[in-house]
Amino acid sequence: MQVKKAENRIKMPKLNSDSFYNIIVAIPPYNEQQAIFDKINSIEAVCNGLISYIGIYHKTQLHLADTLTDAAIN
Repeated sequence: MQVKKAENRIKMPKLNSDSFYNIIVAIPPYNEQQAIFDKINSIEAVCNGLISYIGIYHKTQLHLADTLTDAAIN
């Protein structure tokens, strides 16, 4: 919105260095940033664990398929 206030164009607002450096960006307090960072790290750890489990289960699935194929052939 700050760019649109400085610019009177209809389609694509022009963003020059003066208007860019004068944009106000609201950021949470440091303790809230730390809480967000910690939550993201814990979610990332869960995702990494899930990726590991998917790899393990995929190998198990392949082993089971090989075993069933061998049993069907013999």
